[in-house]
Amino acid sequence: MKNNYLIYILVSFLMGFIFWVSTTQLFLSLVIGLIFLFYFIFRTERLIKKEKHKQDKIHLAYNLINNVVTSISVYQNATNGIEKVFETLDLSKFNEIGDLSQMSGSEKLKYLSTFFNLPIYEAFLNVIQLYEDNGGNILDMSEYVLNEVKQIEVSVVSLNKYNRSKMISIGSIWAFALIIPIFIRFALTDFFSSLATSVVYIVGIVIIFGLILFTIEFVSVRIKNQRIKGVDL
Repeated sequence: MKNNYLIYILVSFLMGFIFWVSTTQLFLSLVIGLIFLFYFIFRTERLIKKEKHKQDKIHLAYNLINNVVTSISVYQNATNGIEKVFETLDLSKFNEIGDLSQMSGSEKLKYLSTFFNLPIYEAFLNVIQLYEDNGGNILDMSEYVLNEVKQIEVSVVSLNKYNRSKMISIGSIWAFALIIPIFIRFALTDFFSSLATSVVYIVGIVIIFGLILFTIEFVSVRIKNQRIKGVDL
């Protein structure tokens, strides 16, 4: 996350600098830079952490389900297979899970049900219970669950790629828009001299930067509210 803060500082400085180049208003440039910095730190960072936590839970569920099924298939015993998985499973980043050391393997799986809150995880628990009661081929019994959880994982990866491409596209549009006042400043010096003293021009630039911030917020909220089939987090 330290890299995020460095990016926030650099982008905020860049926005303030571009505003200064566009208007020569030093005080307003500092204000614009600080507004962006505060927004990134207190809004964007929170949204990123929340989204990352959600996706980390999905990745954990994906790995846990696959590893438990594989382990049971290898050991041909649910108790041993589940315990072996939890011996190597890293849950340190999920503080809300708490201490599971006093639980059996099956109890741990059931306890995590409320943590994941995934319909496919409930189906997975039913398969494990059925295997414990009647035995059978765990791979065949889990085929549907494995396919569904894999599809969820693939959907998360695809969604991340789509979101990155959209953000790059929107960023490119705004970058092009910001080139215009910079071009006026350096290519049309005489024209800029008259604009720089115009309140209407300065207010217009402020509005542009406000729209940039609004766009970032709009896109962030859209990403936050995206739904993945089979996921209710």
